[in-house]
Amino acid sequence: MAQEHTSHGLIRGTLARRRRTGAVVLLVVGVAIAALGLIGPRTDARTRTLLRARRLVARLLVDEGRLQEFVLLDRYATDLDRLPLGTAADRVDQDARVLAALPLPAPLARKAQAYAHAAAAESTEVHAFESNNAVVRGSLRSFLHLMQRLLPRLPDEGPYRDVQHTLGNLVIAIAQDIWTTSPHSISAADLRGMQTALGQASAALPPEKRLIARIGEEVRTIGAYGPVVASSMHTIMQFDDRARLARIQSGLDASLARQGRIHQRERLAAFMLLAVVTSALIALLARYILTLRASHAQAALLRKLSKVVEQSPASIVITDLDGTIEYVNEAFVRNSGYDRAEALGANPRVLKSGHTPRETYRAMWDALTAGRVWSGELVNRRKDGSDYVESVIIAPVRNENDVTSNYVAVKHDITRQKESEEMIRHLAYYDALTGLPNRVQFTQRLEQALSAARRGGGVGALLMLDMDHFKQLNDTRGHDVGDRFLVEIGRRLRSAVREEDTVARLGGDEFIVLAESLSPDAAQAALHAERLGLKLLDSVGAPLPLDRHADLYKATVSIGIALFEGTQNSVETLLKQADLALYKAKEQGRDTLRFFDPEMQRAIDARAGLEAAMRHALERSAFELHYQPQVDLGDRVVGAEALIRWRRDDGTLVPPAAFIPVAEDSGLIVRIGTWVLHAACAQLAAWAQDAASKDLTLAVNVSARQFHEAEFVDRVRQAVQQHAIDPTRLKLELTESVVVHDVQAVVGRMAELNAIGMTISLDDFGTGYSSLSYIRQMALDEIKIDQSFVRDIENDPDDAALVRAILAMSDSLRLDAVAEGVETVQQRDFLAANGCRKFQGFLYGKAMPPDQWHRFLDKRQARTEQAVDA
Repeated sequence: MAQEHTSHGLIRGTLARRRRTGAVVLLVVGVAIAALGLIGPRTDARTRTLLRARRLVARLLVDEGRLQEFVLLDRYATDLDRLPLGTAADRVDQDARVLAALPLPAPLARKAQAYAHAAAAESTEVHAFESNNAVVRGSLRSFLHLMQRLLPRLPDEGPYRDVQHTLGNLVIAIAQDIWTTSPHSISAADLRGMQTALGQASAALPPEKRLIARIGEEVRTIGAYGPVVASSMHTIMQFDDRARLARIQSGLDASLARQGRIHQRERLAAFMLLAVVTSALIALLARYILTLRASHAQAALLRKLSKVVEQSPASIVITDLDGTIEYVNEAFVRNSGYDRAEALGANPRVLKSGHTPRETYRAMWDALTAGRVWSGELVNRRKDGSDYVESVIIAPVRNENDVTSNYVAVKHDITRQKESEEMIRHLAYYDALTGLPNRVQFTQRLEQALSAARRGGGVGALLMLDMDHFKQLNDTRGHDVGDRFLVEIGRRLRSAVREEDTVARLGGDEFIVLAESLSPDAAQAALHAERLGLKLLDSVGAPLPLDRHADLYKATVSIGIALFEGTQNSVETLLKQADLALYKAKEQGRDTLRFFDPEMQRAIDARAGLEAAMRHALERSAFELHYQPQVDLGDRVVGAEALIRWRRDDGTLVPPAAFIPVAEDSGLIVRIGTWVLHAACAQLAAWAQDAASKDLTLAVNVSARQFHEAEFVDRVRQAVQQHAIDPTRLKLELTESVVVHDVQAVVGRMAELNAIGMTISLDDFGTGYSSLSYIRQMALDEIKIDQSFVRDIENDPDDAALVRAILAMSDSLRLDAVAEGVETVQQRDFLAANGCRKFQGFLYGKAMPPDQWHRFLDKRQARTEQAVDA
């Protein structure tokens, strides 16, 4: 009896232990399932946020370009009612707010917030522009209508003919402003002339005073709102929103790539956790199946375990050793499309899609037959024929004799994760517009190509392409047309190269082609590369339609070619060489190709060395000013031009032509120009203490880059005040390149300089883009006739005629004229006979350092005194 009681106790203890073990199993499985459920959605949420931001940025890039296009159309088109300008601005603003509100990483969030503020400011400016522009256009239309009534009533005789002529010309100008798509500037002087002409017309036609008064009101409205509209349009066009968006887009691409890697690691950790739990579960299931069938407690626990397996989100399949399916859970039915009746008794081969490599199946069976757990990925096929990817763990199940009796597979559908990974990979390695490899992927392929070349893969070539005048196409036709153009160019380049060659888009309108193993011989490889380049030129140059209604557009491209072989140093070196060759192709007139020449590299290195030496020279004050005299008709020295010289450590002088261009390109010209300005002011202060030089003027050259610096006027004012000089003695010489683009801005800056007291001279007149309209608007005091015209005035009738015309024009505009490069008495006499009053050149003296300049002045003064005494 005691033995029976003991047996019952043992049984109850055993059952209790088994129930506790079963509870632990359920807890472990529940934790694993919860972990799998939590990791996936959290990662998916972060990825969806980044992808949503990426789509928003892509749409904003298009809308920003379209918004600036609408602004131009609103300013210069005829039908304003159909332009969605305000709507486009509001859409950009709204999308920018949405982007800024997304939970992005901190650096991207700050950039998005900055862009949102800029977009809000841009929207406000656009609405103000739209309102003011409507007022101006309405006044312009009303003005034309009223002028059509007034002009026929003006008398066509006597002084009224000039009034009618003036008003008629202004009507034509204003009509051009309304009914043409190119801007027509109505200046303040034009409006003042209009008011004067209207006053004369009012005096001539007293009955039309009310009509003329209404016209005057419209003219005043145009004068008041016109500059506001122009300034507003300039502000809108200067918004750098596309650059901001490009930086955000680049950051999103990098974040998506990082997110993909994080997602993959999390999923791998989850699968490893599932593998551990599954192994434990399989071992426990096998033990319970073989040992607990005889008891009610065992059956109850088995039902609990069965529910856990049945309700698992992962597909679970149990087969015998031959692969015949003995059990599938509900998740398997959902994922595969096969119901239980179809699955039981079948073989898992019914899911085979043919896309899983044979090596995967071989590795799986090698592990299972050896009694090991196998994990991997299988591409299976559902009952409806669609493919899906599963992450699979298969483990052998052993009986009480430790012999494998079954196999259990736990599978998780990862199709959506794979698609997300592929999308992220594509965004990280391919250009979103053209679908070509981007800079990141191209750099990797180029590294591989260089490694292959070092192993004896022959000579290859890198061809860097840049579309000629693409910015002009983009600005005039719109960014949508520009995008279609780039897509077509990418397609043409891809079709023109070999299958094994790589075509990539580096950004903007810049493409690059990698052609590997052209030939073992460098000369033959160069010949093949040239043929490929010519083929690309022809392919790009074939006419293409930009839209259904436009004429065919013929594009051109510049190509730089660099060859590489096993001795090539690095990717950066090769890209730099191709870029140098491309720059040389553009210098040669575009629509051509050029090979990299080591001489190019030597020139670049020399240029870099010269730039470094100039920086050092600025630090140790190695520059100095020399002075070339300017004389008047009486042979009296009235001033000088300050010319910069650079004295090296060995005492040799570097001529300006050798270092000024490098200073212009590098931006050092601003620092050098500031030094020249202070040195010239210091010299004027010293001259003011000497009776022989106190009345002299001193001219300094100002580069276009220096003149357009925002702080330039303040620097001039500071130099004048610091050295306490008479500002009327300082003359600023500007070249015509200063005024080529923004005439109104130049005119405003000249007015500020005039207010300080500066004299302004236009240097090298006639050699650039001289325009009488520019000169008339600018506050000039003097023009300098370039020495290239003076040199041959005795022998070249064309130069002589041109000099006469310049002198006549300067006289009519009441401008002083200085002739440069005067070397002979005959040249001087010709110039004097035609009205020139000031001269500069070797006839009077070369540029001299300060000590020689003082001796020169003393000799000139002594000669003058002797002439007076005589």
